[in-house]
Amino acid sequence: MFVDRVVGVQGAVQVSGQRVQVGCVHAHKVVPVQVEDTTLTVYDGSAAIVAVPRHSTASVYRFRAKHHIRPTRGLTGPLVP
Repeated sequence: MFVDRVVGVQGAVQVSGQRVQVGCVHAHKVVPVQVEDTTLTVYDGSAAIVAVPRHSTASVYRFRAKHHIRPTRGLTGPLVP
């Protein structure tokens, strides 16, 4: 099963109560995480970033990432989508 997560500013994602460090390079990206019985694998495109053993047996309830894009300070003029 694949779920989407947003990488935080410190470079980590959390899936079913387990925090996985993927690196600050990937901060603010939406990444797919493959959840299996024994492993969690985080992907960037088609390449695997990291695969870690799964320590939690909790179910995954949130499948889609909630990515909030905020405008940066100091912008003048209208925001372009």
